[in-house]
Amino acid sequence: MSRALREFLPSTAPQDVSLVELLQQLMTCCATKGQAGTVRAGPVGVIVTTVTIPGRDAGAARQGSLGSSHSDVRRKVIEMNAFRSLLAGCLLLLASGLAFAQPAQVPPPPSSPDSAYDVIIYPILGWLPVMGIDFTLPDNPESDADSGLSGAAFVAFRWEFGRFAVSGDFNYAGASADRTSPTAEVELDLTSAGILGGFKIVNGLYIEGGARYRGLDVRASVEDSPEVTWEPSRWDPAIGFTFRPLLGSHWRLYSHIDWAGMGGDNLSSVYGIARIEWVPLEHLALTGGYAFTTMRATGEIGSEEIRLDYTLHGPVAGFGIPF
Repeated sequence: MSRALREFLPSTAPQDVSLVELLQQLMTCCATKGQAGTVRAGPVGVIVTTVTIPGRDAGAARQGSLGSSHSDVRRKVIEMNAFRSLLAGCLLLLASGLAFAQPAQVPPPPSSPDSAYDVIIYPILGWLPVMGIDFTLPDNPESDADSGLSGAAFVAFRWEFGRFAVSGDFNYAGASADRTSPTAEVELDLTSAGILGGFKIVNGLYIEGGARYRGLDVRASVEDSPEVTWEPSRWDPAIGFTFRPLLGSHWRLYSHIDWAGMGGDNLSSVYGIARIEWVPLEHLALTGGYAFTTMRATGEIGSEEIRLDYTLHGPVAGFGIPF
């Protein structure tokens, strides 16, 4: 509160009054500091409608008309100057109060990088694996064979919420391998699907558990023996890890590995993949990397044992739709 405004208030007036209380006290002071009359609030401030000066003796009131007029004019000029100063101070206080009453401008939260999505769907991931396989057919010695590039495809999704995650994938691969000495031929159709739930243990690293399905359609022959067909399939519990850190505002690393099986060589598999994802648009992620899967299975055809041990590995590329 300025010194000029404090002069219009009583000495006992508190200094931390509100704007409305200050205006009321100023109006009261105007009416009591040597002025008697009517004081009312107008649209822009305080308006004094009548002014008389009590306390003058009768002799002063009977002064000549010239002296009285001169004294009245001078007094009115002084009162008008004081009123103008008071009005300016009130307007200044009012403007200051309105300025402090303005709500604070809260800056918008920083936008997250494009690669910091929580849900992504991969409609297609193409895979070009090569296969190496060892197998033993009934009534035949152990054989092995290799293949060139084969065709395969993935469909997958991932959803992260808080410290938890859910992911799933489906994979189909068809491959054939052969050798010439001794003659051996193998055709393999592989179907694999997995559903996993994860918990984030450190930034970007999840431990996961769930189930994985593997289905095989094997057709093999050695030398002149008849072709053998074997179609094992089963669901098994799976456990694995996913490491998915941000590499920049448009880049992310995705790596995953899991193992499925009940132990032993009856039917067990390992699946792994590592990809780099680039997000050039809000709902488009381009990805490429390398994937592998290996499986060991044993069974019987009739009373004869059959064994299969294969590995598929190769580059993978495709796109995803992040949300």
